[in-house]
Amino acid sequence: MAFRLNKADSKRRDELVMRLNERAELLASTVELANAQIEQAIATVNTEISAYNESLGEAKEFAERFTDQMREAYDEMSERWQDGDTGQAVSSWIDEWEGLDLDEVDEVSIDPIDEPEVNHAAELAEAPVQPE
Repeated sequence: MAFRLNKADSKRRDELVMRLNERAELLASTVELANAQIEQAIATVNTEISAYNESLGEAKEFAERFTDQMREAYDEMSERWQDGDTGQAVSSWIDEWEGLDLDEVDEVSIDPIDEPEVNHAAELAEAPVQPE
């Protein structure tokens, strides 16, 4: 038995190298396309987040204005009323309004897909044909 690639083995190796190179190009194109689609999706989501945050800002202004009015009205009540059951309930209710979590939603981001390192065709093509 000869310890070397014969003609048929060399031909098969060359075919596999060519197929690996073609598949590597398709893989690179697919990753590029996927990253473009991800980037577009992120932009769309962030546009909606921005619009949501605008509405949230209006809601926050409403809540702040409302609680300011309620706190002012509460503060104008007598100390006796404030210390009573109704006053305590109103104070707790105002506290709940003041404690609402109306912080803006953060924009999203996703790292792009890294193109896999595919140097297998070169490895196969550079493999020695016979022992040295």
